[in-house]
Amino acid sequence: MSALLVAPIDSNLINIINNCNIDTDTWKVLKDNFNHTNLESLDDEYHRLFIGLGTGELLPYYSHYLAGCLMGKPLSNLRDDIRAMGLELQTTQKDPTDHIAGIFEVMRLSISELSLSLDQQKVFFEKNIASWVDNFFNDLSEIQEIKHYHLVAYFGQWFMQTERRYLNL
Repeated sequence: MSALLVAPIDSNLINIINNCNIDTDTWKVLKDNFNHTNLESLDDEYHRLFIGLGTGELLPYYSHYLAGCLMGKPLSNLRDDIRAMGLELQTTQKDPTDHIAGIFEVMRLSISELSLSLDQQKVFFEKNIASWVDNFFNDLSEIQEIKHYHLVAYFGQWFMQTERRYLNL
């Protein structure tokens, strides 16, 4: 999920997507769409949605969804949770820690690198992902006149349902 939201889709990511076999129609449609789209169109749509002139149409930040502002208390709490996992915050990244892609990356690390227990993963997921990401994907899916990223939203909705089943939520 992180790779789909951190930057515009590029040819390297499309190659990775093509090598992933995820048995759901939403993934197959997304894969087909990306394979039949020029990269400039994907780049333009990403910038329109998430960057824009000053700000994009959608703010993909935890603090925005929970507190209605950027750099709020949810961001501070998230940073505390990340440090408690033993991860160091990157000072070179341009986006705040609470960008959706960054939070999904922390979740990935909690599973693959940190080997946190299922209960620890569940706590992080409930507090820092499940509390707002459904709203983000719903908002993304409802934006008019987009050709590609609504498919990311639909896949994200499927992904969230799958994670909830895995974590018994």
